[in-house]
Amino acid sequence: MDAPILLIPFVNTKEVQRQAHDFDVSATYPIEFYKKTLEKLDARPASAIMDVISHRLGTEAQYEGFQFTTPCTSINLGNADSSYKEFKSMIDKLQHATGVG
Repeated sequence: MDAPILLIPFVNTKEVQRQAHDFDVSATYPIEFYKKTLEKLDARPASAIMDVISHRLGTEAQYEGFQFTTPCTSINLGNADSSYKEFKSMIDKLQHATGVG
């Protein structure tokens, strides 16, 4: 990844990409979510029953109280090296990810 050229000390959540607003911040998923998955519907209608950032916009909760479903003591304890970094070209990475080639 490229190094940031400019750091902004605050975030205007209305200017963040839409994908970031769809990020779920629940500690658990409601049973209704699992029932919806059995219907194999598009993800957008299921987000109505989830705690996602877009539901928090315009409130203090847009900045705090985010939960997660996988326990983690520190995000810094992740993989130091990923298999993605082993491959130099995008073609090699795609072939590895898809099992083709």
